[in-house]
Amino acid sequence: TTSLPSTSQTIKPPPPLPIKPPPPLPIKPPPQTQEDKQAIYEAISRFPQDLSGLGVADVSRLLGHLNLSDYVQTFANELIDGTMLVSMDQESLESLGVKPFHCKKLLDFIGGWRPRA
Repeated sequence: TTSLPSTSQTIKPPPPLPIKPPPPLPIKPPPQTQEDKQAIYEAISRFPQDLSGLGVADVSRLLGHLNLSDYVQTFANELIDGTMLVSMDQESLESLGVKPFHCKKLLDFIGGWRPRA
């Protein structure tokens, strides 16, 4: 009869892989109160009609007030100040990844549109 050679070691199964918890759900900001909205309108109204004098940080603040904060980092990385901003068109904004409706909103603001409370 033939027998299998015996090994001095016992084969152990590998340890289980650690279970990663699921990523946290995105936290939605609380709904804005009327006072919050009014403060935003007031902040927006303080921007001049001629935006060419704005600095890079001012453009970042403007984007935030217009609910366009997804683009703040890109604009800051590209050093877009007021002079550059007012020279931009739909094509140049879209080349930075700005969505078409957001382009319209920003271009209208550059042209003098201001949201009303």
